[in-house]
Amino acid sequence: MDTNKKVGNKGRKIALIAVASVVVIFAGAFFTLWLLMGRPTPHSVDASLMRTRTFTAEELARSGLAGDAVHLVQQTELAHPIFLPIPQVYGLLPDDYEEIREWFLEYASRPDITVTDFGFAAMRYITTLQDGHMSGNVSIRNEHGSLERLAQGRILDVSWTVQDGNFFLEDGSQVLEIGGIPVAEIIAIIDRYYFHENEFYRDFNYSSFSRFSGNIERAGGEVLEDSIALTLYENGAVVTRFFPYTDLPLWGGGVFNFLANDFIIRHEMIDDIFYIDFRMFVVGDHITETAAAISQAVANGTRHFIIDLRGNGGGNGAAGERLLEAMGLDFSLGSFVHRVNPLAANSVANGGHSRFDFPIWGLLGVDYLTLEWDMPENGNPNNVFVSVLTDVYTYSSATWFAWWVQDGGFGNIIGSPSRNSPNMFGNMVRLTLPYSELYLEASYGYFMRADVNADPHVLWPDIMVDPAYALEVAVEFLQELGAE
Repeated sequence: MDTNKKVGNKGRKIALIAVASVVVIFAGAFFTLWLLMGRPTPHSVDASLMRTRTFTAEELARSGLAGDAVHLVQQTELAHPIFLPIPQVYGLLPDDYEEIREWFLEYASRPDITVTDFGFAAMRYITTLQDGHMSGNVSIRNEHGSLERLAQGRILDVSWTVQDGNFFLEDGSQVLEIGGIPVAEIIAIIDRYYFHENEFYRDFNYSSFSRFSGNIERAGGEVLEDSIALTLYENGAVVTRFFPYTDLPLWGGGVFNFLANDFIIRHEMIDDIFYIDFRMFVVGDHITETAAAISQAVANGTRHFIIDLRGNGGGNGAAGERLLEAMGLDFSLGSFVHRVNPLAANSVANGGHSRFDFPIWGLLGVDYLTLEWDMPENGNPNNVFVSVLTDVYTYSSATWFAWWVQDGGFGNIIGSPSRNSPNMFGNMVRLTLPYSELYLEASYGYFMRADVNADPHVLWPDIMVDPAYALEVAVEFLQELGAE
């Protein structure tokens, strides 16, 4: 008997059994995940219907800034849902997209432009994607090696409000010029390089990015080493004053508020109202502890909640889901479209948060997934009422959370509109351009609110009020509701 042959056959059998076991385990895990995702529907589309560009081998081999432009356009068109020829995004891509794309590719090939020039051109290209998450978020490494927004530079230590395209300081004086140029020219620069999803986002852009020295310089304004001149109309006279820069964050919302306050969620009782001050959507022990406190409060008879999302810049939506689930609510998360492609598939490696089954769908020829969290009846067995406080800084997952409550009929929104649309692009993957090392993020998802009859562009509060007084208004509203 050939013992070597016998041993070899046995080894092959063991290997086959091992391989089969791995396949079965993997298939089971994949099927379980597929069920947990809500059975997304996979789709393939005719590539000829998409407004994308096929690059030649010569173009793909370009180096320098020209190569960076090719890389940016190719990766963006590969990942972003706006290019899909489907009803959910039909009509969102502007008619001049191809023209601006070709201008960008040609501009990047010019020998006399700088990395900063290229970065602004990239921002101009990105504005065509109608995506607030991507717009303006092109970063460059500063002299200290840290990333900062390309157009930021120094930030003026002054704030103003915007009314019909005019800037006003807190004392009521009007800003006529910044760095010696009219405000209208600064606004033109902001409109060129920053996309706004609604009028509130537009005014946010004007009031915020007009303070960036990089934008002021781009518009032709004079930026001094320690200050910038403002020409003001005050008390019936035109005067010039110099304002210094600040080292503080531009605004107090989102991640900046989190860093400044060293907490991202806290709660307390205001009479019989459970108040939650929610700074940022991050999953962790703090969410588990808060959810447990909510469940205990409901068990003890608490029925009124206030979720304070003023200044909350979003994050992981799962953090908000757990809070509402702790109240016993069954609610619809709306629906989404996710692109399936190499960039999205590798987003974990790139710093994103894609699902690991995307590559499998791609191997099957799928281009995108759709998922609808279909819940015909929203459930509120504990009869709770939730008031959500919002302001212009309420963003991304925080905006989702607010409309989960509003569309589900579980409470109301009090404050001012969020600056981004309820229907929005999101779920980001990181992209670093190889030559310039400019850093940006590209969206690969599109999210839609549950109530298809509600405004997809603006999250309108049920009670419009200055956000500074939103908490007092919410407490008074819920106390009156409890007295009924």
